[in-house]
Amino acid sequence: MRIVILLAILGCLPVWGLAFTIPEDTIKSVHDDQAVCTSTIDDELLLQLSVDKECYNPSEAVHIDFLVTNLSDTMIKLFFPTSQKYSIAVYRDGQELWNSQDGSFTLPLFSLYNMASGESLVYHAVWPKPGKSQTPPKPGAYEVRAVFSSAPTISPPPVNFRIEEK
Repeated sequence: MRIVILLAILGCLPVWGLAFTIPEDTIKSVHDDQAVCTSTIDDELLLQLSVDKECYNPSEAVHIDFLVTNLSDTMIKLFFPTSQKYSIAVYRDGQELWNSQDGSFTLPLFSLYNMASGESLVYHAVWPKPGKSQTPPKPGAYEVRAVFSSAPTISPPPVNFRIEEK
């Protein structure tokens, strides 16, 4: 597949552009200014998942961005079998601790979305939610996973971060 990519996405990749061939199973992990970003290409969609830094204090919020970009030269029709378009979740030791869809109601209504060439959909989440009275997360290794809920569902590789007492 020959594509042209201009990456200045989520601030986790340097600005550059070039034409090259990318295998569809390409996975990339980037560390830039402490941000951690992973990406993958599925057909003509670039999926990127990032956190704003690699290491946090227990009192700090983790800012998570999930970006889906149409790399093709044409519009892509996306089918969603429910009202949910994405989910972002935080895991520790394989156990889900939080999901961006917690407390939301998913309707069993399908929808079609015409994604223009070069268009990006950006989803942002913050964990733990500021202002909620909850126990701060314990020090250790954590993982963020995201799912783009189109049919079929697709996901970028997970992003890892740590919480450490300073």
